[in-house]
Amino acid sequence: MNQYCDDRQAETNEYTVEQITSIIKHYDELYSIVQVTAVNFDKIRSASAINTKEDILCTLVDVDRSIAILSPLQQKILNRLKSGHNSSEICLDLQLNTARLKYNMKRALVFITDYLNANKTAKGRNTGR
Repeated sequence: MNQYCDDRQAETNEYTVEQITSIIKHYDELYSIVQVTAVNFDKIRSASAINTKEDILCTLVDVDRSIAILSPLQQKILNRLKSGHNSSEICLDLQLNTARLKYNMKRALVFITDYLNANKTAKGRNTGR
């Protein structure tokens, strides 16, 4: 067991039978979630300038803030995109044609990119990075 696991066990004193039963019952599910999360974190980190989970969390907060500034339609589109809907589903759900969807997505993504880059530059000035 690694140091983190040893520390976690020390914090909680002892495992209960119910906790162990629940862990065993959900072992495959928990294990696969951890594997997927680790793989996705590696993909995100290798494809960007993001180096730590804290950087990812800060970027996610900035993305949410930038989405809040978009037009109501663009917000609806991106919130559905965040929820895992594909373009066809979004068009159907919001009663949009493909051209209007693409136009609004492109404008929203350009805005978010500009927002994140401006925010990153401002943070770099504030932290001396």
